[in-house]
Amino acid sequence: MPEVTETADEIAQCGYCTGDVSRTAGPRCDQCAVFHHVDCWNEFTGCVTYGCSNSPDMKKFQGGAI
Repeated sequence: MPEVTETADEIAQCGYCTGDVSRTAGPRCDQCAVFHHVDCWNEFTGCVTYGCSNSPDMKKFQGGAI
């Protein structure tokens, strides 16, 4: 991951890897507001928050695949 150089108020914790992520540059889930690195979001294929509608598991559930 790229080095984060923002102030403490501009840094969040990535929901996937728990590393520092920029609040201004990192993707934020539009449903539960959890921040992620772009690579982490892409690797997990969505939000890591359990029960979030952007979570891959919830998308499967909502689509009837389970």
